[in-house]
Amino acid sequence: STSIPRNGLGEGLVHDIAAQIGRIAGGDRSAWPGAHAALVQSWEADADVFDDAVDSLAAAASQRIDLALELLLTIMHELGLARPAILRLTVDADQVEEAAQATLVAVERGIGSFEGKARFRTWLFTVARNQAITVLRRSSRQPEATAWEDDGSLAAELPQTRFSSVVASRKTVEEAVDSLPDHYRDVLLLRVQSQLEYQEIADQLDVPIGTVRSRISKARQILMETLSGHSVDRPGVP
Repeated sequence: STSIPRNGLGEGLVHDIAAQIGRIAGGDRSAWPGAHAALVQSWEADADVFDDAVDSLAAAASQRIDLALELLLTIMHELGLARPAILRLTVDADQVEEAAQATLVAVERGIGSFEGKARFRTWLFTVARNQAITVLRRSSRQPEATAWEDDGSLAAELPQTRFSSVVASRKTVEEAVDSLPDHYRDVLLLRVQSQLEYQEIADQLDVPIGTVRSRISKARQILMETLSGHSVDRPGVP
């Protein structure tokens, strides 16, 4: 027979969590509130039950089931699942937040590589640690970066926007980037995806480096406004 989990989390709730996750894996959006509440309750009451549930959720997300991925990212953000790995490397608040948001982006993009051979939280620990190392390396290379300079990560393009406001759809950020005017999108993608320095972007586009900086700054502003549901004036090409 199945044992009763600790802290009073009984078999009925364990089975309910499994059923809710199953509905999420089947794309049933009406199961979201119940699944979310059950995951939070299991997190607070029984780590083993939580890990079983989040492993199932991650397995569904790895099959590119959008609803499962959305819930997984939401739970990661709300419960700070990436932070234990990050806090082993830095306690700087800005670096921790940047690495946590970068981890969300990395999981969204790389969840397909989760094969379930280890616990999701074990897999996540490695992802978060790698993102934290990247943040620390960038910080050491750019100790005097000014406020308007980005650091080459997609998460950095939204410095004042919490990722929880963007997880309604895994395609939200991509769609926001795609909607940018060409001259803003081009410089942003060269910086974020190609990891080019400002001067390299300027050389490739044959524009002054100041133009690259202003376009990236404006692209960040438009992204933030778009993801917050507001509009922003879009002037001509500088």
